[in-house]
Amino acid sequence: MTDRQHFEQRGGVAVQPPPSSVAVGRERVVGAEYRPRPLGASTFWRTVVAGLVATFVMTMTGFYQAGVGLPASDVGAMLTQTLNRAHEGTLYTPVAGNLAHFANGVLLALIWVAFLRHVIPGNWLVQGLVYSVILYLAAVLVVVPLAAEAGVFFSRTPMPMAMSIASLVIHVAYGVALTLTLYLAGIQRDEVRPAA
Repeated sequence: MTDRQHFEQRGGVAVQPPPSSVAVGRERVVGAEYRPRPLGASTFWRTVVAGLVATFVMTMTGFYQAGVGLPASDVGAMLTQTLNRAHEGTLYTPVAGNLAHFANGVLLALIWVAFLRHVIPGNWLVQGLVYSVILYLAAVLVVVPLAAEAGVFFSRTPMPMAMSIASLVIHVAYGVALTLTLYLAGIQRDEVRPAA
């Protein structure tokens, strides 16, 4: 609402509305309101690249974590098995599973940039950790039970605790790699425009 509209709404009595403010990092910008820009072509493609980078980091972390005693997490193989179960008689290769895995990574990056990065406070590291936990909970409460038939928090596997920790590790790798890559690509959390 503009000052003039506010003035007219109050019957001509000059009442100053409280200034709106928007968080920018640790500071608040008074007299501004948050209006996200539409996802332009440059932001879209930088986000796609960031999603691919973050998914690659997640994938490699899933393989390397076996070196510290956690089960290896091969999301591409899990998706390949899910595709083959869903379409009996059709043989999907690991290429199909990994294409689905990387497409999911890009989609989650686009969801982050378009809808969530403006809502979750903090710097790129805090945002990455928060998004990681959100994705981890969605995975172990919804995706894994439905797609992998492994139960909530991997309860139908021989090592549910180890699998849950391994899943958390790869989702942290994805979330932090995503927000760091977006930060390095110049996609900032808050884009502020003066209030109209």
